[in-house]
Amino acid sequence: MPDRLTVGRDAAILTNWRRLALGGCPVRAFHSHARLRTRLPRLARTALQKWSGFAWILLLPALSGCLPDRASFRIGMSTSEIVGVLDMSESESSGPPLILVYKQHYLFAEVEPGVILTHPTAHLAAIRPDGTFSISIPTDVVEVEAFFIAPNHLTDEFRFHKQVGIGQIVYRPYLPRMPDWRNHFYTYLVPELEHVIVERRYDLPVHDQATLSAWILDQRKRMEALRKPHADS
Repeated sequence: MPDRLTVGRDAAILTNWRRLALGGCPVRAFHSHARLRTRLPRLARTALQKWSGFAWILLLPALSGCLPDRASFRIGMSTSEIVGVLDMSESESSGPPLILVYKQHYLFAEVEPGVILTHPTAHLAAIRPDGTFSISIPTDVVEVEAFFIAPNHLTDEFRFHKQVGIGQIVYRPYLPRMPDWRNHFYTYLVPELEHVIVERRYDLPVHDQATLSAWILDQRKRMEALRKPHADS
């Protein structure tokens, strides 16, 4: 569950490049080098443009290492969306699947030098009839966490820190079937969903609040209906 108020530290540009050189993941987006380019002579700017494509090729292995096996990416200046397909047709009789998305928004404020504040929001991502989905990442969002939920299946979680060089994430959710989903529902899903409904700082839209509340109620009724035959016997 994302923190209600997250405090993080901005990484310096040099630190990010060192992380990439060592095969790690940059923790923050690189700062703009537009100011640097204005100071370079024309010959240096030409060389920079000529070799920029080669630099991107060198960065590809480091960027791909920041993602799980079920995710791939398309090159871009900055991450703008997460797309994929959620195939849960077999669970439709038990209830529709859900995608709950948390986003951490950069507040452009520092409590002290090097310490920034982020504010969390939450919403439900739309799932189209063919199972495809798209999660937009606005410019002020620095982190996204998505919960892929379906009745009778284990919940899949995907967290991604926004990065320069990755324009679009293609994610393939994996939700294995659970024989004992009842325990997962009451001990994990209900606390998570009820918390995001009642916690006002997440700014969950009213329509999404109603959708989650109705989904929880329907699943509770279904769990009780499945339990009665066992109780009678």
